[in-house]
Amino acid sequence: MRVIVTLSLVVLAAHCQIVLAQSRLTGDTYTFSSANFPTNIGQTVDPVSGEETDHGSDAVELRFDGIAEVAGGMLVNERTFEWDGGEIIGEQASGVDGEFEAYLADWELPGEVVEFSFETLDGNWIAGNPAGQSTFTLKGLDWANSDAFQFPLFYQTGFYFYWTVNGTPVSSYETQQPDIGLLVGPHPFDETVPAVTYIAYSAGQVDEITDPYEGGVDFTFGTSQLDEENGSYALLAQVMSLDPLGSGANGFHVGMLVDPPPGDPIELTPGDFNADGLINVADFDIMANALATGSQDAQFDLNSDSSINTADRDTLVTELANTFYGDSNFDLEFNSGDFVAVFTAGQYEDGVPGNSTWATGDWNGDGEFDSGDFVLAFTQGGYEQGPRTGVASVPEPSCGCLAALGLLTSFALIRRRGTTR
Repeated sequence: MRVIVTLSLVVLAAHCQIVLAQSRLTGDTYTFSSANFPTNIGQTVDPVSGEETDHGSDAVELRFDGIAEVAGGMLVNERTFEWDGGEIIGEQASGVDGEFEAYLADWELPGEVVEFSFETLDGNWIAGNPAGQSTFTLKGLDWANSDAFQFPLFYQTGFYFYWTVNGTPVSSYETQQPDIGLLVGPHPFDETVPAVTYIAYSAGQVDEITDPYEGGVDFTFGTSQLDEENGSYALLAQVMSLDPLGSGANGFHVGMLVDPPPGDPIELTPGDFNADGLINVADFDIMANALATGSQDAQFDLNSDSSINTADRDTLVTELANTFYGDSNFDLEFNSGDFVAVFTAGQYEDGVPGNSTWATGDWNGDGEFDSGDFVLAFTQGGYEQGPRTGVASVPEPSCGCLAALGLLTSFALIRRRGTTR
């Protein structure tokens, strides 16, 4: 008999926003290795035996900045949230030791929620072999400015995971195997994710997954520590009444509640949201996401008016980065070179929702490259004006600019039609 699992969650209202820059992980580089997830790259560690397997290639170096990066057939991304402590009570469908409700005591404690996401590039199932074991290993997760001889502490009931179909989270999880201790309910801080599966690990299992060192940790998540014999992601999906091939599930997200090692907070440069020491197009894309999601994080209030809106985006682009809307190649000028860059990317009105970035023509931050981006760029008056020095911020569009807009838009339409015959 299948019973839908429910979970009661008491969380402060302030926990509805995703805050990346508060974490001392922001700006850190780490490496990604994988086995059957969907490919084999780098050096993975078996979470049960601890044995390392070299797959004959280098691990992929990634940056912890909230921007998805390609690694091993995946788009890998990360986010964090400062957790003040809350009460989570979950129910398990089939019951464990006669109990159908469990109190996850660790979530009452404050800490930091760290979540990684893995979306396949080809839209297929996340494992190359659906019946096989899968493992990914992340090394070098350093909390900057950690005090000497301090180690991160991972809570035993602080782990969760969930599936996505083409980036959309799956809901209505069910569970049929009480012996693997699954508890299903809402995401701890993201209301757009309808359900996650909480895992009540033992202390020994946490030791298998995490390898803390002074100031940081190496992290391995694999199906073998969930079920040593049959712990494939396909089986876990079936346990939750999901058919990975039939439902189209092709993304995996895993999060954990951790008490980071003590240390001083990072002093961020205004506008450098990913803490890489630069203010550039990566920060433009993070700002676009903040505006699209309605973030109220104070780091995005760049003009200090206690409101987060397009005026802050203007401050970022024109003052902090000292460039123009339309400067896709980020050479600090808006000219024909930028059109070559964006039309080469081929995303003008391509019908793919949300796939465009600043570098591929999305200058107004709506995720699309279309005529609205040209209107914004040309009304700013920076086209072929050289570097920003001395250029008015919002002049009236000239006849030449508007004519160029018409010609470029026509060219884009002709080019797009020509490629779809």
